[in-house]
Amino acid sequence: MVKLVDADENTLQVVQEIYNDQGVLVQRHQKYPVDTGPEVFEEEDSQSGNEI
Repeated sequence: MVKLVDADENTLQVVQEIYNDQGVLVQRHQKYPVDTGPEVFEEEDSQSGNEI
């Protein structure tokens, strides 16, 4: 989770970043101020683990 705050430590944004086994960012979920759902950067084949 990544929490972005202003100088007064008021929460501006909270996001969850998901990385694959190679350390590449594959999804980002904004949770606050509005839950916008996942932003997918890379899809993997769930059977083989290979990129589609």
